[in-house]
Amino acid sequence: MADLSIAADWGWVTGRLGSAEELERSARQSGALVRRREIRDAQSLLRLCLGYGCGLSLREAAAWASLNGIAAMSDVAVLKRLRGAADWLGHLAGRLVASHGAPVGPGRPLRIVDGSMVSAPGGGLWRLHVAYDLGEQRFTHIELTDHRGAEKLERAPVAIGEIRIGDRCYARPEGLRHLSAHGGDFIVRIGWKSLRLRQGDRSALDLAQLLDQAQAGEPVDRDVLVVNGRKRGLPAQPVRLIILHKPQQAAERSQKRARRASQRGGHDLQPQTLRAADYLMLVTSLDRTAYPAKQIAALYRLRWQVELAFKRLKSLLDFSRLPAKDPDLARTWLLAKLLMALLLDDLDQDILDSPP
Repeated sequence: MADLSIAADWGWVTGRLGSAEELERSARQSGALVRRREIRDAQSLLRLCLGYGCGLSLREAAAWASLNGIAAMSDVAVLKRLRGAADWLGHLAGRLVASHGAPVGPGRPLRIVDGSMVSAPGGGLWRLHVAYDLGEQRFTHIELTDHRGAEKLERAPVAIGEIRIGDRCYARPEGLRHLSAHGGDFIVRIGWKSLRLRQGDRSALDLAQLLDQAQAGEPVDRDVLVVNGRKRGLPAQPVRLIILHKPQQAAERSQKRARRASQRGGHDLQPQTLRAADYLMLVTSLDRTAYPAKQIAALYRLRWQVELAFKRLKSLLDFSRLPAKDPDLARTWLLAKLLMALLLDDLDQDILDSPP
């Protein structure tokens, strides 16, 4: 009975990733399954990769594979197989994510972009870039880079009509322009010096004066221009600047974080930065009539959903405990974890769609 249950579950997993022929073809094309010693088919290689991603050491993975009839291999042979499988797992994860890309229902898709660091033994760092769909409550884009990979608003493909939400690190003129040019809208938080903002006549914008206005209680909602300081030949982009004064407790927390960041960075905390910590400052391309300022702020505050998704990855799937120093082996481990997370997302949707 146990064997029948495992076979049924494995059939569900492979059914999500493609037919046996498709798995064979993609494994061969990616170079993961060129020589068929011990591991003779793509499904066996996939089981080995997912087994390793479940927290097994190389020696434990070799013993597990032998006990389960997958292959009789040494830990060195397992290492070689796993090192060559990273690109294939990335292909499978990308294929699974692509199936999540279509918006559900008549409303505009809301997608949060964010990044998270994963540390490896010996001081290595990897960065995970994601887009998280609020309506579907799952990842619709995943990209893995080293620590030098910048967080960019334009990393994920843009769906027509989507609203993309990002934190301060995504406040870059190139990303804002890319999203607008491809039929999307954005809500992005900014800091005191995140963007070069100008008034409609291109004169300097007095941000301190706008903060004073927001302190009176009602949010500030102004039409401004974003000027690209590095590519001066590009036309300025019109956006809405929205400023809201934070509640006292939230403002105190923001000031505390600003002081801590200044201490870690070893630089003096600027008075303007400390003052700006009392406010939520956003830029958006959304229409003022359909999306008033308070609704824009409410949409931005939904960012906590992607933070919960990261916490699930790190607490339930041990995503933050990267065991491998070797870059190729580390990529295989990380992508196996991401593949598991995407399959669990699909399983959640099946459960939600089922009657009680």
